[in-house]
Amino acid sequence: MFYLSNIDQRKITRRKALAALGVGGIGLVGSTFFPGSANGEVTSADSLALPHLQQPCIVTTIHDLRSIVVPNADSVYYVKDPGQEGFFYYDPADKSSVDDTGTVLVSKITGARFKRNIPNGVLNVKWFGAKGKGSVDDTAAIQNAIDAANNYRGGVVIIPSGDYFISSAIRYYSYSHIVGMGKVSVKIWNRGSDYAFKPHDSSIITRHASIESLRITGHSANTGGILVQNCNECIFENIEFGQIPGIGLHVIGTIGGCYWNNVSQCTFLGTAGTTHSIKFDQNSLENRPNANKVHQCVISGGDIGIEIVSGDTIIISETGISDTTGPWLKVGGNSCKFIANRYENHSDGGGIILTPTSYDCILLAESYTGKDKYTDSGRNNLRLSTSLALQGLSVYRQSITPSNNANDSFEFVPHQSFAGDVMRVYTNETKTNKTLTIDKMGNITTKGSVNLGEGTSFRLPNLPNNPSDPQKGTMFFDTRINKIKVWTGSKWETVTSS
Repeated sequence: MFYLSNIDQRKITRRKALAALGVGGIGLVGSTFFPGSANGEVTSADSLALPHLQQPCIVTTIHDLRSIVVPNADSVYYVKDPGQEGFFYYDPADKSSVDDTGTVLVSKITGARFKRNIPNGVLNVKWFGAKGKGSVDDTAAIQNAIDAANNYRGGVVIIPSGDYFISSAIRYYSYSHIVGMGKVSVKIWNRGSDYAFKPHDSSIITRHASIESLRITGHSANTGGILVQNCNECIFENIEFGQIPGIGLHVIGTIGGCYWNNVSQCTFLGTAGTTHSIKFDQNSLENRPNANKVHQCVISGGDIGIEIVSGDTIIISETGISDTTGPWLKVGGNSCKFIANRYENHSDGGGIILTPTSYDCILLAESYTGKDKYTDSGRNNLRLSTSLALQGLSVYRQSITPSNNANDSFEFVPHQSFAGDVMRVYTNETKTNKTLTIDKMGNITTKGSVNLGEGTSFRLPNLPNNPSDPQKGTMFFDTRINKIKVWTGSKWETVTSS
């Protein structure tokens, strides 16, 4: 045993000493700082510049600490096991705490409880035995760290750089904050058959949890990457999903919905087995996800980029989706917003599908490269101010679905042989495009009536006044100004060519 000393020889209490040994001690002190004799007794610690301790500091290992016969409440115990270094103290009042391998160690002989001094409530998975070498199963160690943080009613769990092999899902709680050191340096290799991360209890709401700054690499037996089930106000940030089969990130409500969750700056690298990079889902309408956000993410490969099976006011913004074998975006929710996203495919695949259950959705300032495939079978959806990079043209684009016919839509698109815009009419019966020429002033020729050929024609109502009580998407030809007008839901807009 030894006594720590400082040059001024001031004496302080044991509790103050523990606090002083907290942040600096754990971060800076290791067995190499304690030169000693053959019996492990340290003769000097002046180089540590730590306050003087009246109590002795005993250097030991976790194995030896668990084997102590007579614990000393007046001693500070320093554990020197690599990766698990830290200061412990004996708590004689505690008779029930469970040995969690990292913050509480229990003597096998006397049942004495030794408590780790935890600076700022931050836990490290290596304290609990995680190796991060990719060859040892670290599932239990990582889970023990998260469980211990939960016992402290939430806290931060740090995952240092390394490759961590897991064989079953890591379960997070409300107020769990799992932080890696970066998605390049921290890799979670999921070799189990479940998700890599999922809520601890899917029968309750999980609140204010977060996972960030790591990479999840899967294999063919996985269910997916992260399950966000019945979660509220949770954050998933700076995560890379690689080789994930099934669903990369699955947001689903089964008992009370999923509300106000944020997914930001994540990368999804899909493979042939990836059915969805992100999916919003529910088991019944009252449990649908609401007010979730995906922001500044990158999605590449896999089948479907993002699917909203059901959900309200979900926002997808500044996200790039490319090279999917299926659609970039498939929407069945309502009042969803898609803002300034980028879509690109270098081969077949891609496209945006608004299903019959979608309504009141808005696509704003979106951009595309390559083939643009847009299907709107919903109601009152609006596509505005969209830039289309197609065969060298970049033009204004607008799509409108009339409120009285959910199966037809009208959109203004570029045309190779015409110097202005054209209107294409999609009909539910033929699934083909009819092309209507719009002149430079934005008028459909013949004042709203155009012969489509084959004995059919398309005609907008010619009216001298705005219709009363219009529904969103109502269109007519205003004979006062000889222009088409559209009711946006709040005002009449005049349709003009760019």
